[in-house]
Amino acid sequence: SKNGKLTCEACACVPETDYRGLDLIEAHHRTPLSKGLRSTSVEDFAMLCPCCHRAVHKLIDQGTPFTIAIKKLQDLIK
Repeated sequence: SKNGKLTCEACACVPETDYRGLDLIEAHHRTPLSKGLRSTSVEDFAMLCPCCHRAVHKLIDQGTPFTIAIKKLQDLIK
């Protein structure tokens, strides 16, 4: 983020601030590892707070592709 702190890509919270110093950001693979072995780069990860990470996995488990899951989650949060 512009302030130098990790921000959730779904809800825009700053976990380090919201959780009083606990930097609880999680990296979510944009392309599931189950798609095969490959090298990964920083761009392969979405940075999510724990709640959004869990919600994205629930949406994906229901058959929603990742890119749509993030958008759907953002719409639910609004």
